Amino acid sequence: MKEQLFQFFFKDDKNMIRLFLKRVYKYSATYTVFSAFLGLNYILPYLMGSEVETHRYNALTVIRLLGVFMFILLLLKNYWPIRMRKYLTPYWYMTILYALPFSTTFSYLIMGGTKEGLVSIPLAIMMLSAIVTRRDFIILAMSGTALGIVCYHLCALGHVKLISIDLLARQHLAYTCVFSVLAGSFFIKRVAADRRLQTLELLGEIIGTEIENVVAMNKAHVNNIQFSSDQLHVERRLPSEDHQEFYLIKVDKQVYLSFKEAVDNLVRDNEKGAQTLHRTLANLRQEVDMNDFTTLSVRQCINDALALYALTQDQKNSLFINLDEDFKFYGSAYYMQHMLFNLLDNTFKHSKKNCTIEVWIDSHKLYIRDNGSGISKEALPYIFDPFFTTAQGAMGIGLTFCKLVMRAFGGTVICKSKQGTKSFAEFILTFPQM
Repeated sequence: MKEQLFQFFFKDDKNMIRLFLKRVYKYSATYTVFSAFLGLNYILPYLMGSEVETHRYNALTVIRLLGVFMFILLLLKNYWPIRMRKYLTPYWYMTILYALPFSTTFSYLIMGGTKEGLVSIPLAIMMLSAIVTRRDFIILAMSGTALGIVCYHLCALGHVKLISIDLLARQHLAYTCVFSVLAGSFFIKRVAADRRLQTLELLGEIIGTEIENVVAMNKAHVNNIQFSSDQLHVERRLPSEDHQEFYLIKVDKQVYLSFKEAVDNLVRDNEKGAQTLHRTLANLRQEVDMNDFTTLSVRQCINDALALYALTQDQKNSLFINLDEDFKFYGSAYYMQHMLFNLLDNTFKHSKKNCTIEVWIDSHKLYIRDNGSGISKEALPYIFDPFFTTAQGAMGIGLTFCKLVMRAFGGTVICKSKQGTKSFAEFILTFPQM
């Protein structure tokens, strides 16, 4: 039974830390909102006055002050030392465990089982269900509630002056916790099912579009190859060697060059199609796996990405790269590569014909700038939002992925743009200093 229960919670993960690491950046946008909201909620009630006895009031004050301190640290996560940011995941889980199931349960008990304290428990548990996955929710809700009860009894054993809890209050607590966990679990299950269906629908639409593009390009190249092959004429048959037949083919030079170009384009576009599909799947990720994070050279990452990016000759001619400077950053070569692919794709896609694209490094910043038509003032504030796009046939997930990756690296990505005379679009990736 214990093994089955363990497999239910951890069947996809070797240990709890790895489980948490796979969840963290899915909810990274929740950090600020969660911390600000609960921080205010922890403070405002004390500005309204209270009729609680002094010793219980002091205990509640300590609980809430500790919570506020944890929220402040979470709000300041972007200022943490680089090496400490890998501990953001367990700190996030520790904070929500303390602020929601633990503190509400413990406060209810030390307040003597009042109705006001009881109401806060299901509210806290339901809030927990809105910000974590179903498996994490069950673990955190059960362990937080249990820790609250244990701490209350430890305080009682330590001869701390507490109001005893009668049987009815304990029954209310048990019923409320069990009902809230079951309701929250059911809610998450329904939401998760809807999200899976939406994700599958989106994935099918994206992959279907990319496959159609690859098939269309391949069909055009095959037609060119077929046309060129029809122009080939056998001049004469050569003597066979080792049971192999040889022919002397007569072909016009222009036909030969056209044939060779069509084959080269077929190979290149197939590579680019596979690369696009791979990148699309990477863009759909809602989390950044930090297991392979290490110290990297930004210059080396750029060179590696450009070597793998399937550039056409026109794109090569329009690209101007200055990598005289270099700096180190803490991150992943895999995510850096896909982020650069997205930025280059975005730049090439929206740039006008014969425009130039510049890539350079300055201090701890990477710049990618083009002199294309630019981005409108109305669209500029929303280009990093999920599914926002102004391009026909695009899904609007590439720049969202770039923002997610830069946040994982501890940095930021912004865009400056101007339309009209001397129009341009410039992406600035700012990395933290090591």
